[in-house]
Amino acid sequence: MLARGPIPGTSDGLRARTNATERDLMITRRFTYEAVDLRLTALPVDAPLDELIERAAAHFRRVIEAGPRDVDLPAIRRFENDVLATQVRLYRESLGAPEPEDAAVPLACECGASGCAEEIELSLAEYDAISAAGDRSPLRRPRP
Repeated sequence: MLARGPIPGTSDGLRARTNATERDLMITRRFTYEAVDLRLTALPVDAPLDELIERAAAHFRRVIEAGPRDVDLPAIRRFENDVLATQVRLYRESLGAPEPEDAAVPLACECGASGCAEEIELSLAEYDAISAAGDRSPLRRPRP
């Protein structure tokens, strides 16, 4: 986390990053202790995202395989996109002034095809406009 560099908009960006990193490590230790107390498995977040996804999938494989098969994939992707948009928005707000540029965000395709990993890049403003209009077809890649 320290490699992210100084936190902008603070009087001492490097110190702020160090403090934030120390806080995050304290929270991580606390979650780990609570997980042990509750006899829960805590998966370490210490690798590239692809590896973390594989680790989580392996951990939950039995549950996933036993789970229901009839799901509304477009609704799940819509929920994922809403969560991502909220996280990006909150992160940008945490950076303080000035308002960061509304750069494109990679959103999940909402086509509903099992295994689809397509992404549609939109700014948050474009995503909000699509969501408000109610027609989510721009969030679906056409299938050949």
